[in-house]
Amino acid sequence: MSLLYVTANPKDTHESYGLRLGEAFLSAYQDTYPEAHIERLDLFADSPPPLTGDKLDAWERKTTRPVTSPWVDQFLRFDQVVFVTPLWNMGLPSPVKAYIDQLILPDKTFRFGERGMEGLLGHVRILHLQSRGGVYSHGKLQAFEHGDSYLRTIFGLTGVKQYDHIHVEGTSTYPDEAETRLKKAVKEAEALARTFHG
Repeated sequence: MSLLYVTANPKDTHESYGLRLGEAFLSAYQDTYPEAHIERLDLFADSPPPLTGDKLDAWERKTTRPVTSPWVDQFLRFDQVVFVTPLWNMGLPSPVKAYIDQLILPDKTFRFGERGMEGLLGHVRILHLQSRGGVYSHGKLQAFEHGDSYLRTIFGLTGVKQYDHIHVEGTSTYPDEAETRLKKAVKEAEALARTFHG
């Protein structure tokens, strides 16, 4: 078993509800699968660059030369990937989008088939742990959540069949309830960690 643990938050762990949720998941996972290989990737410490011309050419089928990146090469070594992100300005922190752009490469995570794009990540399991200051799971803000919805869509296109999402939300809207809301999400994350085996 191998797990890539991807974070995208410049805060210290104790200052972030999302990172605290992530560490709770990781602790339960390590207790359950002590032999599993875990690798951490901090997208603020090692931020991927924007796409270059060779990758854009590959997207547009202007080249037959294989393209790659160190990020997709790393990603493909793992069968389980956990993303820990906040919801910023209705979406993802910019390093996450840059990272995804480095992953979505022809013949790496998808290929061009007779019926268009065919995903190659059917064996990969994704978990998104997300912190949200407002309440987006229902109500008037639901339609404005473009963080998890983006990850779910893009990995669906690459063939991922097992995609889980756990959030802690309302931490800014209901500050007095923030710790209680985090504890509920932690309980859910710990339970999932014990069965997160692909």
